[in-house]
Amino acid sequence: MGKPVDPSYPLYPIACVFAATGLFLVLLTSFVRSRWNLGVSFLCFWLFLENLTFAVNSVVWADNGDIKHPVYCDLASHLQTICYVVKPAATLIMTRRLYLIASFRNMEMHTTLKRSDLIIEWFLGLGLPLLVAGPIYYIIQTRRFTILEGFGPSGSSSHTVLAILLFYQWSISLPLISIVLYFPKVVWIFYRQSRDMSDFFLRSNSNSSTSRSGYLRLFALASVDMLATFPVGIVNVALVIVRNLDSRRSLPFYDGWTATHRNWAPHSSPYSDVLAKGRSGLAQFYFSNWVTPVLSLIIFALFGTTLNARKAYMTVLCWFGDLLHIRPIIRRRRQRLKHQEAVQNRERTRRGLGSGPQEITLDSQLWSRELSFADFELTAPAGQRIDAKDDAEARKSEDSGRDAIKVYSGPGDSTPALTPPKSDSDKPEV
Repeated sequence: MGKPVDPSYPLYPIACVFAATGLFLVLLTSFVRSRWNLGVSFLCFWLFLENLTFAVNSVVWADNGDIKHPVYCDLASHLQTICYVVKPAATLIMTRRLYLIASFRNMEMHTTLKRSDLIIEWFLGLGLPLLVAGPIYYIIQTRRFTILEGFGPSGSSSHTVLAILLFYQWSISLPLISIVLYFPKVVWIFYRQSRDMSDFFLRSNSNSSTSRSGYLRLFALASVDMLATFPVGIVNVALVIVRNLDSRRSLPFYDGWTATHRNWAPHSSPYSDVLAKGRSGLAQFYFSNWVTPVLSLIIFALFGTTLNARKAYMTVLCWFGDLLHIRPIIRRRRQRLKHQEAVQNRERTRRGLGSGPQEITLDSQLWSRELSFADFELTAPAGQRIDAKDDAEARKSEDSGRDAIKVYSGPGDSTPALTPPKSDSDKPEV
């Protein structure tokens, strides 16, 4: 193996391996606990595959730009296209879910609306990326794939108005929908109704997938993802426009089917082409490459280090401990985690906050489950709650209590054998 052309080698493949491992652990804990959030799950799954391919690419093509392994290159280049759409789509799914939580809309949702929400989320996280990476991308695809020396295969698209409308605009339009329609409302509702939100989180049952800290973690992930994808999308569109204006003095709408696919054979590009773009082009290139591993590590820090996640890790370790006969060591670690959780619960009880918080989970059943706050009457004044179910149970117990003091001596006797004691005023004087 010759000298790698990337001066940061092997930092990049190591970071990709660690990022893929972290995402795998997040998905593993979700599988163990059987709780999924579609926005986070789609993002973790696709980024996990992209990190693996980036690690392999940066090692196999570290010192060369040879055209080899064509089938793998096809899959890797199309996977990059999928992830280009998944990142902003997952942001939209998460911000929309946060808006539904913050506005308590799931209290009014019927079965049809719940299904429509799931259909929208599945389309944004799976249907739309596959549609863009398949037939839509083929319309503007100029080459089968391109091998960049030091980094491996990537896609190749035309620089036209149609390419911007069909491909590049997704990293701008989807974050804009999140920013304009949902993000300000989420911040405003959470700020104005923080007391109601805290009451909802504390009253949620153990099966609920929401907590105040979990809500904030999901909000932080959506914000980071938006900050990572939105600028990249703007820069990509700007570069397409600037390059065409410099070379052609115009930006054509479409070059035509024949002209677009004329040079369909794979192409190899040396690393010197990246250096020729100047400092701004080089910074944009490395920024776009490092977005995936950095975002993956942030996801692991937010969702893979929580108390519930560590408990899921211990569950998996116990499975392997049974096979390797080292379960006593794992059991002691698990007991320390339980003790830590008990201390946190006692601290919260001392502060008057009730039982321990329910960590955010990757739970897709949030809208198909009857949550504990679904009986609240939201039209009540702020700070007050009217629970119809509790009132009905109280009246029922009160009626049963009144009936309990009547003990009849026979079916024909209507006089109660047990009567209330007389008051002091009715007692005869001694």
